[in-house]
Amino acid sequence: MHDTSRRTKLLNNMEVHGVCQRCKDIIDWKIKYKKYKPLTAPKTCTKCHQKTITQAYRTICRNCASSLQVCEKCGESKTVIPKTILTPQEQMKEEAELEKELKGLPERKRRSLKRCMAKERSNPDSDPNNFIRDMRQRIEDVRQGLDDSLSDVSDYTSGEESGGEEGEE
Repeated sequence: MHDTSRRTKLLNNMEVHGVCQRCKDIIDWKIKYKKYKPLTAPKTCTKCHQKTITQAYRTICRNCASSLQVCEKCGESKTVIPKTILTPQEQMKEEAELEKELKGLPERKRRSLKRCMAKERSNPDSDPNNFIRDMRQRIEDVRQGLDDSLSDVSDYTSGEESGGEEGEE
């Protein structure tokens, strides 16, 4: 639960959709207790027999599941959890908060993150919800890196001060 690896961060930020509530709870449990194993290669759909399944624990591809109105995991026609989509106003609010968070960073880090944001926005396949989550995660990573480097600098400077006092005595 306290793992900070990149894979764990991605899994914790992953949004489970296209499945029924029971299957969502099962997948969330697997993610929470580190039992989730992502797919390494696409799986074959049980309906169309094409290798189009890209997420773990699914048996039906998104196209077949949406056309048949069934769960991607169990294949039953229960209420499927849709993908959450932010309204344009919510997106603007989230991006304003990102800009506010960016202002607290050093110039070099801020510019590199802005270049990254521009690159992500220009990608037509990128999802706006994931974009905001990814950018917040990157900002947090930069802040943690700064906190670590600042604590190293403070340890170094406090060591110099104590060393200077010993030399004066």
